[in-house]
Amino acid sequence: MFITDIRKEFYEVVANQRVALLVASDIDALCACKILQALFHCDQVQYTLVPVTGWQDLGTAFLEHKEQIKLLIKQDDDLGVPSYDDIFRDEEDNDEEGGDSGNESDGGSEPSGKRRRFDEVCVEQIRQRARREWEARRREILFDYEQYEYHGTSAAMVFFELAWVLTKDTKDMLWWAVIGLTDQWVHDKITHMKYVTDVATMQRHVSRHNHRNEDEENSLSIDCMRISFEYDLRLTLYQHWSLFESICNSCYTSCHFKLWTLNGQKKLQEFLADMGLPLKQVRQKFNSMDMSIKENLRDVIEESSNKYGIKDIRIQTFGVNFGFKNRFLASDMVHAATALLESTEKDDSDSDSFIKALDSLSRCVVEKTTAHICGFPWL
Repeated sequence: MFITDIRKEFYEVVANQRVALLVASDIDALCACKILQALFHCDQVQYTLVPVTGWQDLGTAFLEHKEQIKLLIKQDDDLGVPSYDDIFRDEEDNDEEGGDSGNESDGGSEPSGKRRRFDEVCVEQIRQRARREWEARRREILFDYEQYEYHGTSAAMVFFELAWVLTKDTKDMLWWAVIGLTDQWVHDKITHMKYVTDVATMQRHVSRHNHRNEDEENSLSIDCMRISFEYDLRLTLYQHWSLFESICNSCYTSCHFKLWTLNGQKKLQEFLADMGLPLKQVRQKFNSMDMSIKENLRDVIEESSNKYGIKDIRIQTFGVNFGFKNRFLASDMVHAATALLESTEKDDSDSDSFIKALDSLSRCVVEKTTAHICGFPWL
């Protein structure tokens, strides 16, 4: 279904129905689900949440809920839902068929018939030229669409924009939208240019919320939540692990150094020596490092990274502070939720992993999320 107004043509339609939420198993989809759940809670919309991991699950869910899935399986003229043929019908072919039948019936030797034939030839030439231009434009659009990226705008961002239009957006929704966007970047689903463009969009929303709530919830308190835009290191969970563990387990740095080889291990040692960081400090938890080292750590790493050809070690991202002690980068939440979603625990089903990952995005379980990130799964 193609829509131009997500508020009128989507939300106001489903808000009066019982909704079946079929949610894919990726973090962006989970964040979009959280935003929709919050909107449905505000408007008292009933819904059924169904996690799906592939086409088979999607087909099973469809069969189980087919009685309530109306917009998907039939055309409802009152709701303006177009049929497949109305969307994809090739009108040019139909017009050409009609033109051919008309040509057969126009036979005759009258001068007026000759003039009609001449006019029809001109019209046909114009039509063919327009057709060729349309096909060339279509090929160009498809090339741009398929050549560079296979994913569009984050689903979480789309639904946050919906919440904003409805004037029901909250800081939690904004944070979920940020996580959804970061998930696309972390897993290389979008180009760097697309990421930077979407980050700029989210930055405007972050500034708006921080300014709007300066004297409200986000004033310093034990349960405050503050989102900030920043340039931070492209290292996985480095603020929760040791710096050495983070460098070794970050795809960007481990691939650059080729840490699976002896030569790569030597290069890593040289890199750490160039930064002037004691090995003892590098191998202990980030929170336990000396303050004098942590203060300039980002600048030191960036300087040494440039020497070793590691470009863009610092990137545009967002961070969040919960209270006075819990601080996360958006990428931290992506990795934590992904680990829960892809859990290999024998006792956990796919649905169990889905629910755990979904719950980990809530502010109320931030302590458990912190414990999970730091490697204490029993908490």
